[in-house]
Amino acid sequence: MRRNTERSPGRSLSRQTRSQSESKANVAREKFVTGLGGALLLVAILAAYSNHFHNAFHMDDGHAIINNASIRDLRNIPLFFRDATTFSALPSNQSYRPLVSTLVAVDYQLADGLQPFWFHVSNFAFFIALTLLLAFVVHHLLERDTTSSANRWIALAAAAWYALDPANADAINYIIVSAEVIAALGVIASFAVYFALPRLRRYFLYVLPAAIAILAKPTAAIFPVLFTLFSLIFPEETRKARARGRLVEVVLPFVICGAVLLFVQDMTPRSWNAGAANARSYLITQPYVALLYFKTFFWPLGISADYGLEPFVTAGDARLWIGFAFVLFVGGAAIVTVLFKKTRMIGFGLFWFLIALLPTSLFPLAEVMNDYRAFPAYIGLVIAIAGATVLLVARLDRQPSWAKIATLSVVALFLCANAFATFQRNKVWRTEATLWHDVVLKNPRNGRGLMTYGITLVNKGDFAGALDYLHRAQQFTPRYSVLLINLAIAENATNQSAAAEQHFKEALQLAPLAPDSYIYYARYLLQHSRVDEARAFLQSALRLSPNDLTARELLKQTDLASPFQDHGVVHIGRNEEINQDGDPKAFVRKKFICGSERDKWCTIHFVISFYKADNERLKITLTGEGDNKKTVFLEKETTANPNTPNTQQFAVSVKGCGECEVRIEITEGNTGNVQSWTSVSLSNLPGPTCTDSDMTGGEGTIGLVNEHDEDLLRPTATPTSGE
Repeated sequence: MRRNTERSPGRSLSRQTRSQSESKANVAREKFVTGLGGALLLVAILAAYSNHFHNAFHMDDGHAIINNASIRDLRNIPLFFRDATTFSALPSNQSYRPLVSTLVAVDYQLADGLQPFWFHVSNFAFFIALTLLLAFVVHHLLERDTTSSANRWIALAAAAWYALDPANADAINYIIVSAEVIAALGVIASFAVYFALPRLRRYFLYVLPAAIAILAKPTAAIFPVLFTLFSLIFPEETRKARARGRLVEVVLPFVICGAVLLFVQDMTPRSWNAGAANARSYLITQPYVALLYFKTFFWPLGISADYGLEPFVTAGDARLWIGFAFVLFVGGAAIVTVLFKKTRMIGFGLFWFLIALLPTSLFPLAEVMNDYRAFPAYIGLVIAIAGATVLLVARLDRQPSWAKIATLSVVALFLCANAFATFQRNKVWRTEATLWHDVVLKNPRNGRGLMTYGITLVNKGDFAGALDYLHRAQQFTPRYSVLLINLAIAENATNQSAAAEQHFKEALQLAPLAPDSYIYYARYLLQHSRVDEARAFLQSALRLSPNDLTARELLKQTDLASPFQDHGVVHIGRNEEINQDGDPKAFVRKKFICGSERDKWCTIHFVISFYKADNERLKITLTGEGDNKKTVFLEKETTANPNTPNTQQFAVSVKGCGECEVRIEITEGNTGNVQSWTSVSLSNLPGPTCTDSDMTGGEGTIGLVNEHDEDLLRPTATPTSGE
């Protein structure tokens, strides 16, 4: 009897169903494992950067955030897109970056002031988004050559290297460099949209992220060049009709991004200055700088916030030819590798590295090198590494299990080492003192580093040490106006008034268009009771920079002072019996005559300055005849740096004061440096809402002194770093 060899339809269908189920299960398992890998990546990044969220503001954060009045009101957001002068308090730095101004304005509101935490959180969020999208883009590039389950892990590992490499730590710690992070995010997001939404490519939505990111920093305009390169290296097998569509697909990004770039250029004020002293010297130095960036990514030792690298002056400098040889070598390697399908991803990454450096290499800037400029270029190196890893994995598949385990262990150990190095690098950015001490240690001949570290010593009250560093800096940068300003500040603090004034004047001659040249000289003049001169300089500073908060506050002080009046300056919390500050029971009391007209208010305008204070609360009581009394309480406003003086102004009034008495005392907290100076005016309006515009006549002064009638000098205020 012949056996029936035909398969049962039911059995075949059952096997097919089981096969589909197994396939779905495998896909679900791969997605779960990949998701777990992504979660581990996020945990690793958060651990590496867990100690950076409270790091201080630095360098350009001063003029773009701390001293910029525009970012303190969210109602200015529409203005950011119309007026580039809102980006910075310094005219020379007023570039058109409305997205950055909007971001820091929102951060300022979330932080309720100048608390660095929220500023770091927002920048870190962009960084996380960039890392995840980078993994997505790398995975799609890998899949274009060979489909493999290993591609997901290679993409995650490549993104992890990028995120954990300490070469990128400076870009994440330096708050205003969020512009660089947003620009890189825009470029990667455009590629991600292109890969993720193929059906919407005809609407050119993939161009929008990069085009928008140009409003954060123009370097995002490299996207059309990179996209064209991608289209040439990874061509699709299409008909001629599709080829015409691809041509439009490539041309439109140039049109859109070019239009946005021209708009940004048109909106940038003429006062903006890139700062390069010599364009030729800058340009011939950049190939060597590219070599240094490349080295830093793979060997991140000696990273510095300010390398102090001087531009090459002559063609005889060997480093110039070493740099050009490096660029030619990388360019040649890129050309050779893109010719072969197996290595074309390596070539694409190398081309990305070189192209991403072009905006800051061809456009001369003040400093020839800053590590954060390579932030978008390092994406190219990661892509090249991922392409090379695919070739290694293919060989590893033929190796025994122990070799695979050993390789994975080495990769994990390598990433952990990078995370630890990033964690350590974050510590350097903790304060101005730690940052610039690191700069000086790595380059003792860096004039700006020596100067700025000297300023941190001024803030600590170590004037002898500060002057030593400032004079050493003067040997390397004798005609640096910011150095002369800070040298003058330190000299004034050590009672070298003649030398201080001379250096203020020299700084003004060197930088007549820099607001700081006027502001800090004006502050010096105000401290020496030369009020009219100070007012004139402050008005000049505000004409140059209307958003400068320091100039505004100092001008208010000149309005409360007069060259013909001697305003008392005292430590409110000073106990004279033991000659020690910080006594909460110590107080200031002064009696004075404020007129006898019963229909007039006696208004006292106070200026209270807190130095190195924490949570002080002052009680100010103004008492007139009989039971006529007015009491107000004043609490210290929050500042990012407790060493930064916080000056608050207000008015308090009683009606028909006659013979009045004012008493100021500390009710909470403990401070060694709370000071006050004050003026008295007659007004027909009550305080403390009175302002100078409310005054109707009758002026006087109070020479506030402590109980033992000793006037104490006001300490020198904290200078800026000059950046």
